[in-house]
Amino acid sequence: MKKNGLVLALFVVFCLNVVLAQNPPSFDGDVFHFPLNRKLDKLKEKEYKNLDKNKEDYDEVKYVSYTSLNRYVEKLKEYYQEEMKNLEDSLENTKVELKEIKLNETDQILSELKYSVISGLGFAQKPLSKGIIVKLVPTIKEAETDEEWEEFHKKEIPAWTVNELDGRAKLGVLLNVWAIKELMMKLSESEFWRLPEVEDLTKINGLLNSKGLTAFDALAADKAKMDALVTPYKWNKPGKDYYEMGLLPGGYRKGSTYYPKPNQVKSCNFAIESSRLGLDFSDKLGISTLEENAKTIEYLIRDVNEASWGLNVILFRKDK
Repeated sequence: MKKNGLVLALFVVFCLNVVLAQNPPSFDGDVFHFPLNRKLDKLKEKEYKNLDKNKEDYDEVKYVSYTSLNRYVEKLKEYYQEEMKNLEDSLENTKVELKEIKLNETDQILSELKYSVISGLGFAQKPLSKGIIVKLVPTIKEAETDEEWEEFHKKEIPAWTVNELDGRAKLGVLLNVWAIKELMMKLSESEFWRLPEVEDLTKINGLLNSKGLTAFDALAADKAKMDALVTPYKWNKPGKDYYEMGLLPGGYRKGSTYYPKPNQVKSCNFAIESSRLGLDFSDKLGISTLEENAKTIEYLIRDVNEASWGLNVILFRKDK
C-alpha cells in the first residue's frame, strides 16, 4: 500500500505541477465604452461586430471587442487542449506504474467491494456474499440443515448459511464463529479492510446526533433498494439511506432460531469486535444492532459457546 500510495501521490503532484506550470493566457484585447441606452445582452451578433467600428469613448459601461473576444477564446482552447494532453499522458504513465503493483491475495478478492464513507469512516455497502467468503476461507462449509449447523459449531468447522427466508442470499451469508475467526486472520493480511469495531458505532452515532439524524433514517435502506429485493426481509417503512449504507433487516441466527422473531422489532445485525471489551470471537462476540426507527445503532455482547451463532459481516475500511 505504501508504494501504491506513493505512486498516486506523485501522480497528483505531477498533475498539479502540469496545471500550475503556467497560468492560462490573460486577456489583452480591446475594451471599448458602451452607450448607457443599450443593453449588451440583447445585441445581435451583427450589432456586436459593428460596435467594434465605433471607437468613440462613452462614459459608462464597457464592452469587450468581438474580434478580441474570439481571439481570446481560441487561445484558451489551445491552452486547455494542451493541458488535457499533458494530464492524459501522465495518467497513462501512472497506469503503467500501477500495473506493476500487485495486491495481496486477500485484497484482490475484496477489490470488488463497493464502499461509502461517513466522515472519513469507510464501510462496504453490502454484507459479505457467498462468492467472496468461499474465496477468503476455502475450507468453509455450507450448513444446509440445522443438524449440520450445530455439528460444524461443535467441531469448530468454519460454516456459512443464509437467513431462512432469503433463499437467494440477497442479504449476504451468515457466518459461524469459526468462519469469522478465519476471516479475521485473512483480514490481518489486508491493507484496506477489517471487521468493524464498537468504537466505529460510537463515532457514527456521534456524527449523526450532531446532524440531528436518527441512525435508522441515515443508515437503513431506502424504498428503491427494498423494492429491488426478492426477499421478505424488508423494513416496514424505508429509511433515507443518506450515506449509501443501505442496511436491511437480516437479523442473526442463534442455534436453529433466526432473530428477530416475527413478533419482534426488525433489526439489522452484523459482527463487530473490540479489543477493549474482549470481543475477539474466542470467548466473547459482538453483534451490532440497528432496530427499526432507532435513534442510534447499538451492540450486544454474547458468549461464544452460548449457542451456534450466525452473523452477517459488513467490512469497514482500515485507516490510512
